[in-house]
Amino acid sequence: MYINIKLSQRWIFSSLFFMMVICLPTIASAMLSMELTRGVSGAIPIAVVPFATPDVQLPQDVSQIIANDLQNSGRFKVYGRNALNQFPSHVNAISPEYFRRLNVNNVVVGKVEVVGDRYQV
Repeated sequence: MYINIKLSQRWIFSSLFFMMVICLPTIASAMLSMELTRGVSGAIPIAVVPFATPDVQLPQDVSQIIANDLQNSGRFKVYGRNALNQFPSHVNAISPEYFRRLNVNNVVVGKVEVVGDRYQV
């Protein structure tokens, strides 16, 4: 009798452990994925031009990260590098007429500089 109880407890314990091992990765790997399908009714048009960079290859495209963040906020209609023909790298180089024709009143320009082993934006 003692052996049967011990074996049934062991079987129950083993079954529960097996179920946890099977189910836990599914629960643990659940990921939050949110996609904005509609923005604000009056999304602000903004142009994000590629940032001026040094002659070295940067690990990430800073202007694309900024454009993605603005677009994903849902508050902006972003004109990125694919929608633009002019790519000013300084405020003085911006052609107001060009961006007015696109109905864009806001333009993001910038540059990335290498400072030692870091980057300054």
